[in-house]
Order: sequence, then structure tokens, then C-alpha cells
Amino acid sequence: MPIGHYALCFANYFIIHTHWANMGGKITNLGLISILLLVMMFIAPSLGQTNSTELNASQLNASQLNASQWFGVGLSLFNQNKFEESNQAFDKAIDAYPQFAEAWNFKGIVLGSMGKYEDSRQALEKAVAINSSYAQAWYNLGVVCDSLGDSNSAVRAYNMVTEINSSNAQAWYNLGADYDSLGDYHSAVQAYNMATEIDPNFQDAWVRKNQDIDYIGIEHSSLYNELTGRPPGL
Repeated sequence: MPIGHYALCFANYFIIHTHWANMGGKITNLGLISILLLVMMFIAPSLGQTNSTELNASQLNASQLNASQWFGVGLSLFNQNKFEESNQAFDKAIDAYPQFAEAWNFKGIVLGSMGKYEDSRQALEKAVAINSSYAQAWYNLGVVCDSLGDSNSAVRAYNMVTEINSSNAQAWYNLGADYDSLGDYHSAVQAYNMATEIDPNFQDAWVRKNQDIDYIGIEHSSLYNELTGRPPGL
């Protein structure tokens, strides 16, 4: 069934609360911590007047639901912290409509919440393969790559986020932190500059930028001069 046939019922915002290990000051929630995610629920003819928010784990064995309805089931179960059941529901949505990028994205979120980071990565890579402009999925992929210790892939993911939405201060900050991990302090400072230009109150970005500039001033005087317009010590 074409995705264009789905009728948007309502939008609800929520924040994912699953915290991962602290990774060099980067944000560590899968799914845009403090960034409001759009939760899509759909009306489907086969359910008649049934509201998709009423669907729950008892309907996981149903066979009459379509992709959009399974997606609604998955969201409902996720919000109840029923991650295994939620993952099953997103799988059913994907079985019904394999090009359902949002279902792949949320499957990645669920798997990340369960600590299954490699599986999460594969799901998120599928989401961005289907929709290369899906900024939320790219961001989530960056977080997963950080959890796997793959800073190079995280840099690519966050760069995609900033190409799609250059005003995402958190993505610029995460990008800077990954450049720090790779020892590319010049690129890190540039990323932190973007974060602080977008959000002048982003204190962590100011701190890390100043730390990097101080380090560059000690180790690389010409680079320090390029970034600040003055030689070290002035």
C-alpha cells in the first residue's frame, strides 16, 4: 500500500529517555534528546472507527492490520517501555511495507534502547538508504555509531544532519566531539563555532571550543592564529 494513502490522524511529541554511557560530552540519547520527535498515527479503513492509539500488545498476533497501524502499535508499546513487543510491531509494519523509513528508524531506536547497537545501526542504515534526507535517522545513526566507538561513521552521519538542517546546534556539537575523538581539532573548533552561533547559550560547546583552541595554541601556533586572528599568548 503506497505511503501516500496513509491519512494523518494526529501528531504527538515525546522525548526518549533512554540514556547511554557518557561519550566525551556528546548527547547520548538515541532519538534526539530534548528534540521533539513527531509521532505519526494513521487511520486505516480496515479498522473502521477503531483509534490506532487503542492498539496494544494483545493485537500483535492480528493479521488484518496494515503498515501504518502496526507502526501505531509499535509507538504505543514503545511508550509503555515494552521494547521487545514494540520491535515486533515495527517488524510487522516493515513486512507490510518494506520501504517504510519511519518504521526502520523507530526499530533502530527500540534496538538501541535495548542495547543492541549493531542491530540498531543496521536498521537506521536502512532508514537513510530509503530516505537520504531523513535527518532524525541520520542523527540516531550518529549516536549509535558513537556507542559502537565508530567516530568516523558518526562524523559522516552528523555531517548529513547538518547538510539537511544546518541549524541543528546539537548535531554540530556532536560532530565537534567526534572530531575531537579523531584528533581533528581544527574541524572540531569549526563545528563548535557553528553550535555556538546557532545557540549562544550552549555552554558545553563554548567550553570544548575554548579547550581545543587553547590546545591548538600550545601545539600548533599557526593553526591557532588562523582560528583566532592572533598568535598564542596574546
